[in-house]
Amino acid sequence: MTRFTLAILALALSACDSGKDAVGTEGTAQDFPVNEPLATAFTAQGLPSDVARFLAAAKLDTVRVDANTFVYKQTFPNGATRDITMKLMPGRAYTPTAEESAKVAKGGPALYDFKYASVKQADGSTRMELDYFVPNAGIPPALLSQLGSSALSTEDLRRIALPRASAAARNSSAGGGSDGAGVAWVEVGKTGADVGIGSLLDAAKDKGLPTGALSNIYALASAASAIGGALELAKQNGKWGLELDALERCARNPTNIVTKSDPNYTPGAVAKVQQARNELDEVNSARFLNQMNETGSGITPQTAAMSIGLKAGFAWSDQTLGDYSENTIMREARLAVVPCGDPVPKVDGNVTVTWHCNNPWGSQVDVTNTTVTSSVGWVWSPTFHEYLSQGSYEYQKVLTVTGGGKTCTYKETSKGSLEQGGALQIFTDPAAVQLFGYDYMASGELSAEVDWTDDCSGKSGKAPVTISWLPAISGLMGAGAGMAGEQVKPSCTGGEASGTEVTKWSFTVPPMD
Repeated sequence: MTRFTLAILALALSACDSGKDAVGTEGTAQDFPVNEPLATAFTAQGLPSDVARFLAAAKLDTVRVDANTFVYKQTFPNGATRDITMKLMPGRAYTPTAEESAKVAKGGPALYDFKYASVKQADGSTRMELDYFVPNAGIPPALLSQLGSSALSTEDLRRIALPRASAAARNSSAGGGSDGAGVAWVEVGKTGADVGIGSLLDAAKDKGLPTGALSNIYALASAASAIGGALELAKQNGKWGLELDALERCARNPTNIVTKSDPNYTPGAVAKVQQARNELDEVNSARFLNQMNETGSGITPQTAAMSIGLKAGFAWSDQTLGDYSENTIMREARLAVVPCGDPVPKVDGNVTVTWHCNNPWGSQVDVTNTTVTSSVGWVWSPTFHEYLSQGSYEYQKVLTVTGGGKTCTYKETSKGSLEQGGALQIFTDPAAVQLFGYDYMASGELSAEVDWTDDCSGKSGKAPVTISWLPAISGLMGAGAGMAGEQVKPSCTGGEASGTEVTKWSFTVPPMD
C-alpha cells in the first residue's frame, strides 16, 4: 500500500522551527557534538537526519563496576536521561519449561524465565525491570571468559538500584538444566526539556501522534520509531497495531450471541486492547533505544572498550521484549476478544477510475482502455492515525493493436479485496485547510495477480500488476463527512499519443474512535 505524507504541509509547518539547533533546544553543538559516523548509521536505518543527529549527539558514560556489572548512562541534548544497570550472575542453572523449549524450537530467542515490570515514578521518570536467564552458549565467549564472582556488597547493589534477582538466577538447583547466567537489567528514563527538533515534531503531527510530552525519552523514541517506517521494528509494530485495530473493531461490534448479550464484554475487551496498545508503545520505545544503542556500542569511542558486554545486553533485552510483545501482550489481547465472523465492511460509496490511451505509431495504432471500479469503506486506525480502506474492486484492461489489416486484443482482469490497500487522512488545522484549499487526501494502490488472454497468440496466463485503484485525490468534506468529486488528468502523453485519467469518488467516513 502506498502510504503518503503531506510533505508540503510539513514544510510549511516546519518553517517556524528552522532556526532551532539540530540537536535540541537546551543544548548547543558545542555541548553535544554529533558523532557523525553514528548519525550516518542511524540515517541508514531509516531515521530522519535530524532525529539521527539528535540521538547521535547523546553523551555516553559507561562504568564497568566489576567483571559482571555494567552501568550505562545516556544524556540527550534536551536534558532527558536513560540510566541502565546490567548485572550478570554466572554459575547458575535453569531447566526450560516445555512451552519455552517449544518457542525456541520455532525460532524464538534462547532466553528463559523472562520477567518484566514497568512503573511511572513520582518524579515523572519511567522505571523498567527485566530479569531472564541466558545459557552459556548464548553468551559471547569473550564476555563469558571475563565473568567472575561479583565483588559488590549488598549495600553497593542497593546503591545502583539493581532489581530483584531473577527466578532463573536463583534456580541453581534445577537438575538437568542449562548452565548459564542470570541477567538483571534495570533502566530509568527521566524527563528533559521540550524537544525542539523540527521535522520530528512535524512528522509526528502529520501522523496525528501526540507531541506535547516528547521531552520524555521514551515518548520521543516511540514517535521516532513510528516515523522511521523503514525500520524493521516499525514494520513489526505496524503489523501488531493493525491486528489490535481489528480486535478493537470486533470488540466494539461483537457477533457472538453470548458476548452481544453481556453488557460488560465490550467495555472490558476494548479496555484490554487499548491497554495492549499502550504497553506496546512503551516496550517499542525501549526496543528502539536498545537497537540504536546496540548500533552505537561498537562505533562510539566511549563504549567501544565495553562493546561486547553492551551489545550483548542490548541484543538480549531487545529479543526478550520482542518475544514478550508477541507472546504476552498480543496473546492476552487476542484472548480478551471473542472472534467475530468474516468482516463485512459497510460500504459507503464507489470509486471509479478509467484510463484511455490512443497511441498511433507508424501504420499501427494501440488503444488501451482500463477501468477499476471499487466499493470502498473506510475504518479508522488508531495505530496509523488515519483511515484504512476496506471493500472490493474489479479491474479490467483491454489493449487493441491494429496494423497491417489485423487487430489483436489483449485483456487483463482481476477482482479482490481493498483491505489495507489505501489510506485517507483528514486535516483539522483551519490555517492549513485555508492555505491548501482541502481538508482530506486519499490514495490507494495494491499488488494483484491478473488473468490475461491474447487472442492473436492464443495464449493466456497470470501476471503480477500494480493497480492504482485510487490515484491521489483531495477535496473539502461536505455534510455528514461526505467526500465526492471528479478529477480529470492528461495521461499517455508524448509523441502522437493522447489520453485521459478520470477519477470519480463518493464516500463518507465514520467518526474517529
